[in-house]
Amino acid sequence: MRANMSQLEDSRVPFQNGRYEVVMRDWRNNPPKTSNSAESILITFTVTGPRDVGRIISDNFSASPKALWKIRDILMAIGWPLEKIKRPDFDFKPDVLSGWPINVLVENVVHGGQMWPSIRQYSMSEQARAWIEKGQAPPVPQHQGAAQTAAPRETAPPPNAGAGATTNVPVENAPPAQSPPPKPPLVPPPPATAQPQPARPTRPNRF
Repeated sequence: MRANMSQLEDSRVPFQNGRYEVVMRDWRNNPPKTSNSAESILITFTVTGPRDVGRIISDNFSASPKALWKIRDILMAIGWPLEKIKRPDFDFKPDVLSGWPINVLVENVVHGGQMWPSIRQYSMSEQARAWIEKGQAPPVPQHQGAAQTAAPRETAPPPNAGAGATTNVPVENAPPAQSPPPKPPLVPPPPATAQPQPARPTRPNRF
């Protein structure tokens, strides 16, 4: 088999130590390897700047309590308050990270005789701070087509529909409501006629 791989990117090229802006690409919870270990979390990011744009960097860590500071810092980087994160009943879905730019500090470490980039710190990016101050949210990623669908507009019920009925026809395209048929003109009832009274019997005159 012959193949020209001269244009392939060498993923072994180390990152420069420093800060990068990334967005989440994928989040996976992997089962524990042993009965005594916790599950692991693998988060994959795409670099959006200021260099190495488009490269992939991952963070793989244990979900043990000692390592959950990473999740805490990631959520705080998108504006979640610490008092909410520290609630005993706190719960979230990884999808809340979609589209949010996060600032990370990357340092190269040697593992297994190779150089690997390691994310040492998560913090809020300038873009995320600007969105939060304006009360905005990041644009919906293109791969989430269903989430991009705009909310349905108010609909109008068809003519003569019962109370609370709706249809998928937008208000501006709804057929005009049919006006009720004109009422017939009021005709006064005919005057009452006197009913003939029965004749009273007459007594014979006494002479």
